Amino acid sequence: PTDFVRDKLIDNGFDKKQVKTLAYPLSVIPSEVEGSLRSRNKKPYILYAGRLSQEKGIELLLKITKQLPNVNFKIAGTGPLHDEILHKTKSGSVIPAKTGIQGSQIKNNIELLSFLTQQKLFEIIKQARIIIVPSLWYDPSPFAVLEAQALGKVVIGSKMGGIQNLITNKKDGILLPVNLDNLDKTAKNWSKQINKIFNDNKLIKQLGQSASDTIKTRNNPEKFYKGLMEIYTNI
Repeated sequence: PTDFVRDKLIDNGFDKKQVKTLAYPLSVIPSEVEGSLRSRNKKPYILYAGRLSQEKGIELLLKITKQLPNVNFKIAGTGPLHDEILHKTKSGSVIPAKTGIQGSQIKNNIELLSFLTQQKLFEIIKQARIIIVPSLWYDPSPFAVLEAQALGKVVIGSKMGGIQNLITNKKDGILLPVNLDNLDKTAKNWSKQINKIFNDNKLIKQLGQSASDTIKTRNNPEKFYKGLMEIYTNI
């Protein structure tokens, strides 16, 4: 689905003539769902929507929320860290060391939404100012990025894995580096950049529109169909 995945396959022995990049098909948000987005949150927020697990960057996310106490965050999803994060949001306790997340305190700026239906998720995405994707692993082509772009939202994502192929930095989103050996430093850098963008209405609108345009061209379902049929025909 991305050139990153293609390059990894070639690096590990596949003939480059046998591997073709074909972006996942995705349309912009359907009009009937768009029409259902009537309610609006009074407080602007940043959204993380995805699996609550170590490799998805939950530790980095929590460090960022701590750096930005005046910014509201919503976390949507389930996973191995769900119960511990839920406990933490209620009691303010530290997540147990067994999770690998030590010392990060949940403050009052986090709301844990758990599992959401697709339509409800779309509503929450649409109302967010920024979507954050702080992956710490080689995500091939995360739908957390694609769906947000389809809804015309600004995505701030890790500059690693397939995410690099989904976002053109400062054109239709923001890519930020991740130092796996120093997440504290990474969180500080991300927080600084997020704070600038969060308060820039013009930039948010500009990047969001470009993100939607990117989906219309790169992830066009008809383009995917033609590309797939071409591959089948040439086998």
